[in-house]
Amino acid sequence: MRYGIFSDVHSNLEALETVLGAYKKEAIDEFICGGDIVGYNANPAECIAKIKDAAKVIVAGNHDWASVDLFPAAYFNPLAARAVSWTKQNICVADGKFLSCLQLVFENRDLTLVHGTLDNPGKFNYMFYDEDAAGTFAVLRTDLC
Repeated sequence: MRYGIFSDVHSNLEALETVLGAYKKEAIDEFICGGDIVGYNANPAECIAKIKDAAKVIVAGNHDWASVDLFPAAYFNPLAARAVSWTKQNICVADGKFLSCLQLVFENRDLTLVHGTLDNPGKFNYMFYDEDAAGTFAVLRTDLC
């Protein structure tokens, strides 16, 4: 199976179209989106529509969930919080429902995908240092045994 994996689109339609266009040159069997469809840029609805059409698998990102009040915007820096607020006002009910239904973790026989960390996927933790990844690797080791 050959996957086309992308994430952190952040409502940037032009970038999304460029990535999907580049993937046309590859023999991709299945597209997977690692979250953050929305946030920062001006085309949340268009990006949601394109990703729904292209990707079989989509996991939730922190911006996706914050835009539908499933993750607190208080965790964001001021610019990101403003982007979340703007996105809330500029998505339709159906797109909000779609974002709210995104799962945190996807697993199949080939891979495990999460936007944050496996030990606390709903907290969307960043991993800046090796020791930050210890919890995720502990989860993986447990699952592999």
